[in-house]
Amino acid sequence: MNHTERDISKAVSTAVESKKPVSIMVNLLSSQGENLLNLVVKSMLKKINRSDIEDTCYAAAKGLVFLATKAIVKRALFKECELNMNNPTDYNIGMKRFAEYLSVESIAKFSNSFKKFNPLVKTIFYVTPEYFSVRVKNEFTLIPTEEVILKSKFQNATSLSELIKFFIESSDDSSAETAEKLKSKGEFIDEYKIDRYSLKYYSSEKNNETIIKIDIPLTDRFTLKKEAFQTEMEKLFLQYKAQLDEAIHTSIETIQQKTEFLYKDIKTEFINTKEDAELILGKIQDASIHLLEQQENILSDFGEKIVNDAQNRLIDIQLESEKVLDNIKNVGNDLLSKEKQKVEDFAKELDEKISRQSNKIIEKEKKKIEDFNKYLDERVSRQSKILLHQVQAHLDQLENANVDFIKISKQELAKSKEEYLTIKSDLDKDVNSAKKLKLELLQDIGEETKQLKESINSIDEKIQSLESGSVLKSTENSLQELQETFNRITSTIKTLKDEENNLSEYIKNTEMIKSINQTAGESLQYIDEQNQKIKNLQEDLEKTNNYCDIIQERSKELSDSVDVIKVLDSKFEEVRDLQKIIENMINEVYGMSKKIGQVTNTVSSQDKKAQGLKERIAEVVEQLEYLEVKEEEMQKTFTELDKQFSTLNLRSTDIKFIESKFEKIENLMSDLSLRHKQVVTMEKRLEEIRGGFKELINDVETKYEEMNNYVNLIEAPPNKNKKSRPRKTNNGINGNIGKGPKIGKRDKDGDLVKLKKAKVLSLYENYNWSPEVIAEKLNLEQSLVDTIINLSPKS
Repeated sequence: MNHTERDISKAVSTAVESKKPVSIMVNLLSSQGENLLNLVVKSMLKKINRSDIEDTCYAAAKGLVFLATKAIVKRALFKECELNMNNPTDYNIGMKRFAEYLSVESIAKFSNSFKKFNPLVKTIFYVTPEYFSVRVKNEFTLIPTEEVILKSKFQNATSLSELIKFFIESSDDSSAETAEKLKSKGEFIDEYKIDRYSLKYYSSEKNNETIIKIDIPLTDRFTLKKEAFQTEMEKLFLQYKAQLDEAIHTSIETIQQKTEFLYKDIKTEFINTKEDAELILGKIQDASIHLLEQQENILSDFGEKIVNDAQNRLIDIQLESEKVLDNIKNVGNDLLSKEKQKVEDFAKELDEKISRQSNKIIEKEKKKIEDFNKYLDERVSRQSKILLHQVQAHLDQLENANVDFIKISKQELAKSKEEYLTIKSDLDKDVNSAKKLKLELLQDIGEETKQLKESINSIDEKIQSLESGSVLKSTENSLQELQETFNRITSTIKTLKDEENNLSEYIKNTEMIKSINQTAGESLQYIDEQNQKIKNLQEDLEKTNNYCDIIQERSKELSDSVDVIKVLDSKFEEVRDLQKIIENMINEVYGMSKKIGQVTNTVSSQDKKAQGLKERIAEVVEQLEYLEVKEEEMQKTFTELDKQFSTLNLRSTDIKFIESKFEKIENLMSDLSLRHKQVVTMEKRLEEIRGGFKELINDVETKYEEMNNYVNLIEAPPNKNKKSRPRKTNNGINGNIGKGPKIGKRDKDGDLVKLKKAKVLSLYENYNWSPEVIAEKLNLEQSLVDTIINLSPKS
């Protein structure tokens, strides 16, 4: 590791400790830049002990930086070629050149212009125990075509591995290779529960920047936050749904009220227009009857024709008014039937759309659930296979280690057993020989004491006999000899006592050695279970019997010996030999004790090894128990996952149902908007109908005025030339006299008719206008104009 890399790793570790982000700047994603990215990611994850996802995080960061540098190269190429990225034709030309020039050699050609462009990609890393965040920032905004492509990719992608296919979109080889490398990492990202919602982008014209961000979760809290967000969204969705339902309900009620009011207004207007038309017809009929009664006497030859014409005109007007009313009724019925048909068709279309969309959504969700179940089964089978393989390998290693250790321990135990048996046999032999020697010494000492007592008694007898005699010298000599012999005997007795003490100590030592051997034998009882011990004991007994026979023969030989001094000398020599043998045996015992110490050490070491084996076996058992617990936890988690998936499926069905409801609501809103437009058009049509009715009423009034004018015009010549002949009417009064209140109005109408008549005659006589033109201009009927011209005095 270089000094710079150390500095980088130190700086990264200090930033992670102080919970600060780490940012780096690169121009192009070269090998040096890749190493820098890898070093930063590795050191950050190492600091939080999560080196297991190093490849995943590095792949994500590399993919984002690769995409950002690719965008920079594209803009530099467009700037070099002087092409406008916002122009579609220039964009297509530039993308073709971009596909050709996207290589190391071609980039090197326009490196100077690339440096002038001063491209920098800022990559910001931030890590916490919960998630690992990577943000890649470019100092420019996305053009609309790029933003459309990104949005389509984000909307169509069901997982993050499909988003990584976006890197394969360009036709160059380098991006395809890197994308293929990143594809496998993307599949692993999908397995690590990272979905496409973890990847986000942001482009701002205000700040002149584009940011792509990915959050990789390190614990389950991230998923819990997402679930909380989903619950919040569901709550908001339910709130907005309730509000929309209320608004739609109120709008439907208001529309219904408006339609009812409109229907009532139209109905009242129809009724009013019908009543007005009936009144007008009644008036017209009354006027026609009155005119006919007046013209019976006034008009002679041509009066009948005019009356017939008037009657025909009135009948035509009546028929036309009836036709107009029928047409209005038919139009209203047609509109209502059309509206009913439209509503029925709309309801049918709505039901069909809802059923089709619900079927499509159900099929999609079924496919998603099946894919997810397949993915879960595959993942569970893979993880169980990996776990079984690891456990099997661990158990094989433990079995091999245990077998080797047991073999070594068996060999060492067999060796130590053989050594122990040899030492034990030797010790038993020595102990038996020492016991035999002790018995022989005690027997010899007893015999010597008896002999000494007998010699003392004989000496006493001799002293008594000497006291009676007179030879003192011989007695003194004998006394001196006796003292010497007594001193020798006492010394020998002392030596024998010392030897007896030494023998007792030796026996004690041998008993101690036996106790040690017994403890060692007790510690090795689980190994010394064979029948060799019985055979060895039988052989030892046979040897001891032989040795006892030898001792008996020696005792017989010693009893045969007469001279006590020779026996004592021989015994002293034997005692000395025994001392030497005992010393040798003691040395051997020391050596055996050392060997026993070694054996005990080996046994303790083997005990330690056995304890280590037990601990290992206990660890293996604990690991197996832990694995069983983990398997139970996995089963519980799988059951919980199944429950969650079932709940998710229910939620998905609820969401689909809500989506279908929203679609229905949207369709209803669109239908309401259409209905509103139709209502507006209906109001316009009603206003037009009102205007038509008003025009009809005005036409009827004008025609009524024309008829009055016509009647006055007809009445005008007799008033000038002739006297009005009195005629009897039903009232018994002159025929010229009408009803009282209509006289002033008739005079006014007469003045108007006179003016019209004068206008017609002046236009016909002075300006030579045709009757058709006059009728058209003055808005009169041609028959009326013809009658005025025919009745003129010049014609």
